[in-house]
Amino acid sequence: MFLGELESMEESSGGGELGGIEGDDGSELFASFHGPIVHNLSTFTQQILVEEECLTLYGNLSMVPMNVTCLGHAPTLNQSRMTRAIILIAMAVFSLMGNVATMLSIRKSKRHKSIHVYTLIYHLSIADLWVTFWCILGEALWFLTVEWKAGNWGCKIFKFSQMFGLYLSTFIMVLIGVDRFIAVKYPLKSMRKGLCNRLVGVCWGISAVLSLPQIFVFHVDVGPFVEEFYQCVTYGTYTAEWQEHLYATFTILFMFIIPLIILASTYLLTVCTLQRKSFLPRITHTTTTNK
Repeated sequence: MFLGELESMEESSGGGELGGIEGDDGSELFASFHGPIVHNLSTFTQQILVEEECLTLYGNLSMVPMNVTCLGHAPTLNQSRMTRAIILIAMAVFSLMGNVATMLSIRKSKRHKSIHVYTLIYHLSIADLWVTFWCILGEALWFLTVEWKAGNWGCKIFKFSQMFGLYLSTFIMVLIGVDRFIAVKYPLKSMRKGLCNRLVGVCWGISAVLSLPQIFVFHVDVGPFVEEFYQCVTYGTYTAEWQEHLYATFTILFMFIIPLIILASTYLLTVCTLQRKSFLPRITHTTTTNK
């Protein structure tokens, strides 16, 4: 569902959420490998062959008998994955340097404890570092290992942390936008330090709550390959297609659409307020001159 989840499965198999090997009739061997085959083992011996052998023996995958399962080889590290990993590592290094420099600059400032906007920027840097570690560097390491190596709970924690960082970064940016609008529109009612800290805490809490489904959605499953190959995926979690679409819509709504609407509205109102205030001195000066 997210970056890196399907990379190692799809390239060697050509389709399916977990990268099932798709036959000529459109069915996925991963589904048959985990379902009907296990059921049929009680009636006859199931034979597993490499996909190339199936093509040699039967000429077409659609002609393979019910007691034969054709599996491909597990994906391995190639030039494409290596290139992506290097690019992601370079991005992580630049992000790390930029955000650490920002945090150090804020810490060195003598006014960082009295001006709440510094607190917001500081927490935004923390959120960006979280994204750097889990989303960028984590994906880079996953590209290099190809197979998931951290176990089932490692998979759940990894996916939770990725989503948590994205939510937190988004919500802090929204909070900064709202704060800037309040500071321009109502200068005397600007956000105080205590209120700022509480709102930042709310952002952390909401981000954690909205990321919890990742723990239940993702798990480690074995891939439909000749070799034993484990991957962190969502395959088998959803019992119906609409459930996956509902969760994807929920994520897009709360991570992108609603924050985008709030940010666009606050910045538009901020610009309009600044323009209106810039005209007031001119009008006052013209009125005084006429008198």
